[in-house]
Amino acid sequence: MGNPRITLRYLHWLPVLLIFSASSAGVDQQVDPRIERVRQDLGYYQAGAQSAIEELKTEIRALRDELQKMRESEDSRLQRIEEALILKAGHDTARAQPVPVVPAAASQPPTDPKALSVCSQGCDFNNLQKAVDAAPIGGEIRLAPEINGTCAVIRKPLHIIGERSADGHRAHLVGGVCAGKGALVTAAPNIIVEGLEISDISVGDGNGACIRLDPGTRDLTVRNLYCHDNQEGMLGASDGHLLIEDSIFSGNGFGNGRAHGLYLNGGDDVLIRRCRILSSQNAGHLLKSGARVLTVEDSILAALNGHNSRVLDAFAGGKIILRRNVLQQGPQSDNSDMIGLALESRLLPDGHSFRMEDNWVIYDRSGRGVLIRGRKLGPVAILNNSFVGVDNLGLTGADESGNHRFATRSEAGLPVFDGTLASLPGKTAAK
Repeated sequence: MGNPRITLRYLHWLPVLLIFSASSAGVDQQVDPRIERVRQDLGYYQAGAQSAIEELKTEIRALRDELQKMRESEDSRLQRIEEALILKAGHDTARAQPVPVVPAAASQPPTDPKALSVCSQGCDFNNLQKAVDAAPIGGEIRLAPEINGTCAVIRKPLHIIGERSADGHRAHLVGGVCAGKGALVTAAPNIIVEGLEISDISVGDGNGACIRLDPGTRDLTVRNLYCHDNQEGMLGASDGHLLIEDSIFSGNGFGNGRAHGLYLNGGDDVLIRRCRILSSQNAGHLLKSGARVLTVEDSILAALNGHNSRVLDAFAGGKIILRRNVLQQGPQSDNSDMIGLALESRLLPDGHSFRMEDNWVIYDRSGRGVLIRGRKLGPVAILNNSFVGVDNLGLTGADESGNHRFATRSEAGLPVFDGTLASLPGKTAAK
């Protein structure tokens, strides 16, 4: 970049020297007497001054060239970051296709003229937290279908909507963490979150979640969420009702079983329907729940080739209802028992029951599987299920009828397990 000492030495001469330089090149043939006096005082006609002018010109040219190189380097770095984010959104057949940045103009128009919009450029806000802070109670915020690293803590009733482009690409929050907890942190009643893709959420304590349910969360609705490759899917508890529907949780888990595909560590009444909870990692459970009432219906809870622990761990007991689901333990699963029931000391005080009907239960791990390990704290009904590779219910005294047992997949009429949803049975798996 040149000699900084020379630049500093002559910097304060710059205005005068530029005038001198111009006149010496023939620009100013009639020299103003005042300029002539300054020239005489500074020894302009001496060779040393002329040399200083030329040296300063060289320094200025070098500085201009250096700034241009820095600008080109920064443009290149930003381009690499953008390309890396687009590549990062690529996934296998159980995941979404790469999500390119789509201009906000291509997104669906807000249905509510008062809705606030969020995107990288050209919307009401480019930061979700600022939009949340500005929105009225019960207001609507719409995120454009693009990759964005923004996040928010939500402390009032709001409706958060991720839009889709015409070719199906989602609003995708990547890596943004608020309050050291997750991409979205809820702490208010009557929040609705729908249509978002969230991935790559990681924090120091290993509990980085797509959605973190903090105290104050009540009557939360999560709809059409694609939550993948995070330390946790969702973490926390909702008072009142928690509805999770038409959503996918895939590849979540961290720290040798300390984080899970979906971890509801309390709450009142939880309904999970038409969801897929898949491929938990690092010995995390697919679903861990301490809710007072947990209903899972028309869903797939499948380890596939993930390294999970159990399909379901209802650690506090409670009222558990499983109906019309596909439950699968894979070859990389840690446990031979698929469901844990009331295995921890933090039990709910009463209201315990377990009802399981019209499910497919498939054990693809080597050996023979056990359905339930735990305590029978209330009535247990296991009715009209199809079991593949499971030869032990694990609890005595259950009301059991109408169940079908198959030793192998072929005996049950199922294809060979190939690690994908295609090898799972029924209409539920094909959604």
